[in-house]
Amino acid sequence: MKTVEFQNPICRGADPWMFLYNGYYYLCCTAGRRIALHRAKDPTKIHDPEHSESVIAYAPEEGHMFSKNLWSPEIHYFSEEEAPGNSGWYMFLALRNDTGDSSEVQMVVLKSTSGTPKGPYGHPITGQKYYSQPILKEDGTRYTDWAVGQSVLRIAEGPYKGIYTTWVTEEGRGESGTSGKFHQKLMISKMINPWTLTGTPGVITTPTQTWEFAGSTAKHPRVVEGATAVYGIHGEVYITYS
Repeated sequence: MKTVEFQNPICRGADPWMFLYNGYYYLCCTAGRRIALHRAKDPTKIHDPEHSESVIAYAPEEGHMFSKNLWSPEIHYFSEEEAPGNSGWYMFLALRNDTGDSSEVQMVVLKSTSGTPKGPYGHPITGQKYYSQPILKEDGTRYTDWAVGQSVLRIAEGPYKGIYTTWVTEEGRGESGTSGKFHQKLMISKMINPWTLTGTPGVITTPTQTWEFAGSTAKHPRVVEGATAVYGIHGEVYITYS
């Protein structure tokens, strides 16, 4: 077996999300007030300018709703079968409202305007570069609960076949941390299209372990985050989280 040596960190940035497409590894992460996207054939050289390329996939425009801060970007492809009339590469992330209040954090989605995972990303309906679409409920109104960490989960067959999204929300903000009332929840909902939920969202889990309570206060919740689908070789669907 060949030994490959490399030095960490392979890239500086928060909330990393990596995927493989057409022989290239793509890594997106938050980089200040923008989403950087790096591409390389060797993931250990993802930030080496001699072996990779980097672009700004998304930089929110000032002066419109939800253009502050950036959390947890993920890029997923939706096929024509999965999203009739809306196939393509989508970026999911969370943005804070212009009020500057961290309680005002919402999930949004953007679509690649180039038809490739490199982007740039913009509004999935209008195509306007760098403009995002808030996640909607089935009735067409905006999903307004505090939410970050959106990901995508697929069930290939059976009675629950379909595309689902998972995310983190919170409950009890401002209440005493020792009481456990301020805590996060991992949520799941089936999707009609890449920006619309359907049905009533379900709770996957809430913090139950003592080590999930560490440091919780009225300002800092008990934490469960980062729900991500993992698929078994026999059709099993698992969810990992931190």
